[in-house]
Amino acid sequence: MMKIKHIILLCIALIMTACQCPTDIDTPRIIEPDNATNLLFINATAQGDLDIYSSDILIYSKLKYAEATYSYKKAQAGVDLLMIKINSTDKNIINVPIDLKKNDYYTVIFYDISSIVNFMLLSDNYTANTIKTHLRLINSSVIYPHLLFQIESGDNLISNDLNMLTNTAFLEANSGNYHINVIETESQKIIAKIDNFEFKQGSAYSIIFRTNTSIPDLFIVEHSKN
Repeated sequence: MMKIKHIILLCIALIMTACQCPTDIDTPRIIEPDNATNLLFINATAQGDLDIYSSDILIYSKLKYAEATYSYKKAQAGVDLLMIKINSTDKNIINVPIDLKKNDYYTVIFYDISSIVNFMLLSDNYTANTIKTHLRLINSSVIYPHLLFQIESGDNLISNDLNMLTNTAFLEANSGNYHINVIETESQKIIAKIDNFEFKQGSAYSIIFRTNTSIPDLFIVEHSKN
């Protein structure tokens, strides 16, 4: 009888040791895949915080419109199922396959078009230059169909017309402090600007024009692949 009791107690001890219960079952678990690509996400919608899934695996929780810093997240390479939910309601707003190359880098910008959320998928591949800086201009708004971007520092001027949902490639420029204006082409009015922004030597940046609830703004992301 004592021998049976010891066996039963040993089994209970093994079961309790094997059970690894989470400390907080409400905390989402973020998993990075082995066969991975790199995605940087930007929320330009009026939908609130976004939860982002790669092939049903949560890779970014509560992406805010006014996110202060950005870093690349690992996602499944190959044909990946990108799913986006509104964090506050768990409502699914995007569920679409995208084809991603292993070890490449991408920027994904979510934007509103009427009551639907869509996205721009941009490749972040560029030739590194330790002397220059790299600047990419993006119009992620559907409210302003024609814009003029002007980035100026002394004698250095970058000027580009962009239609809605279009972007330039990464453009080489001298490093330094720049004044950035976005001009609405028809009215010739400055609708968004940033003064005295420093673009560092050897770095790359995306300058993104957004409209959240019709209010235009500029958002600058420094791309760090470390």
